[in-house]
Amino acid sequence: MTVLLQLTLGPDGDLVRVRASVRRAADGLGLSGQDQTRLATAAAEVARAACAGHGGTMRLIVRPEPGTAGLLCVELTPRTGDLPVADLPQLDVLGRLLDRLDLDAHRWVVGKRLPTDTPPSTARLAATRRILAQDTDHDPVVVLHEQNSELAATLAELRSREAELVQLNDELAETNRGVLALYAELERSAEQVRLAQRQVFTELEDALRPPPPTLPGVDLAVRYLPAQSNSPTGGDLYDWLVLADGRLHVSVVDVVGHGVASTRTALDVTHALRTLSREGRSLDGMAALADSLLAGTGALATVLLARLNLVTGAGEVAGAGHPPALLLPVSGTARYLEAPGRPIGFPGAGSRGTTPFHLEPGDALILYTDGMVEAGPDIDEGFATLREAGQRLRAGTLDDVLEGMLDTVRAGAALRDDALLLGVRRER
Repeated sequence: MTVLLQLTLGPDGDLVRVRASVRRAADGLGLSGQDQTRLATAAAEVARAACAGHGGTMRLIVRPEPGTAGLLCVELTPRTGDLPVADLPQLDVLGRLLDRLDLDAHRWVVGKRLPTDTPPSTARLAATRRILAQDTDHDPVVVLHEQNSELAATLAELRSREAELVQLNDELAETNRGVLALYAELERSAEQVRLAQRQVFTELEDALRPPPPTLPGVDLAVRYLPAQSNSPTGGDLYDWLVLADGRLHVSVVDVVGHGVASTRTALDVTHALRTLSREGRSLDGMAALADSLLAGTGALATVLLARLNLVTGAGEVAGAGHPPALLLPVSGTARYLEAPGRPIGFPGAGSRGTTPFHLEPGDALILYTDGMVEAGPDIDEGFATLREAGQRLRAGTLDDVLEGMLDTVRAGAALRDDALLLGVRRER
């Protein structure tokens, strides 16, 4: 620590002398004009509060600071009494002006960091000490002119900063307008993409879900509702075709998973079942054969198969881990046709035989996927709800029956999985 000057101050703080001495010391040690003004102004304000009524002592000191050339500090000590910090209403302002501000009950220190990377030389410190030791008469008028000049320079800098701020605000406003225009353009592009996506989904859904064929003596209808509105294809697929012997074959496939990614697997399973049907394979062995054909593909799917003689109404169903078909007789009680089996992709995949049924004129057979019975918290309740809805609605057209069953399920709980309903009814 190097003491450059020690002064005894009067009750008024000798503000002119304090300011002038601090300016000369700061100039001698190379502080910029702005830093000279900041330190001198802060020192004068602190001296005014520290010496009020009693006077005190000021020391100008160069203190070392690791990693820097040091600090030029102004140390103020009152002659008597303590120093209440409350007497400094400009405390926040002083903190922003300075690099050091130490305030306690016995001594106040303010300081600015020296502008170089190395401490001032001994010769420079000695020269600064000699300048400060000169008994110079500090003319208050001269000091006032210096303050006015400093104030004018500060105002000019503020005006310059104000102009820069105005320009920055203009540039920011222009940037915001550009961002808004870009956002609007991106929104238009996104809407075009959404429209194109919906069109692709619609075309894909039409291609994957064949419309019911027109056949003598039977009505056919289908309803499908995806769990994800942005993936209307899903993993629930169906297929129907008339075999060479005139019977109607229907396949319902439910692949593990959701969205477009599961559609490819569902197509693989559906195509395998169609190929086996055209080859004349028996219904009870088809799921096991399809599992063999798809070995190694990672396909995991439940399957429900049905065949119906369009003339006699005799039919059979076979399952592979799929919920049972629902028989809706024109008179009597709706009942499920259990068709046990293991899903494709699981050990021991295949059907455990077939379950026969017979459709009288007006009777309907409903095939569906598990999304129709797993919407609520209890699957047994889901089966009961679906059966009761079919029983209540069976007198309507087949389209109305399927639509009403779907509405009933959705009214009780939100669908968590894709939902497919397919109906076959013998005409009265």
